[in-house]
Amino acid sequence: MKPINFSSTAATLFVVLTSVALCSFTPKPGGYSYEVYLNNQLVIQEHMYARKEAPTLPLNMTTSQDAISIMFNNCNKVDVSRKISLKDDQDATIKEWTFGDSPDIKNQMKIKVSEIVAVQNKYSKVKLVYSSQAVNDGVHLINLQLSDATALKK
Repeated sequence: MKPINFSSTAATLFVVLTSVALCSFTPKPGGYSYEVYLNNQLVIQEHMYARKEAPTLPLNMTTSQDAISIMFNNCNKVDVSRKISLKDDQDATIKEWTFGDSPDIKNQMKIKVSEIVAVQNKYSKVKLVYSSQAVNDGVHLINLQLSDATALKK
């Protein structure tokens, strides 16, 4: 019977456990997260590193007072030169809103739903894209399904 070499067994066990621990972490960099509110009610909360595709928010039966508010968090920093763009399926910009710089991480970007729904005669689906000085490529936040109440009842 061979004697057990405890130092080689311990070294092997250490290598195996270290490998398992290192494989447990995701290699994807991230830090973007955002929240979307419709009339001050949270409807979407996303973390970009865990997302496969942008969520869809149907906008139907809206009133002139309805508003979408977006809070975008870039690694716990507030970006400067913030913009939200309304884009079509071919990434052409339909409308763009710019927002002032603020040191408050909770500073929401508000858009009247009536400004978005005004394009429903030309577009049935649009998307909101966030960009800033730090995020100049743009981040596709949500798809918006534009339809009127009569189309939904059919």
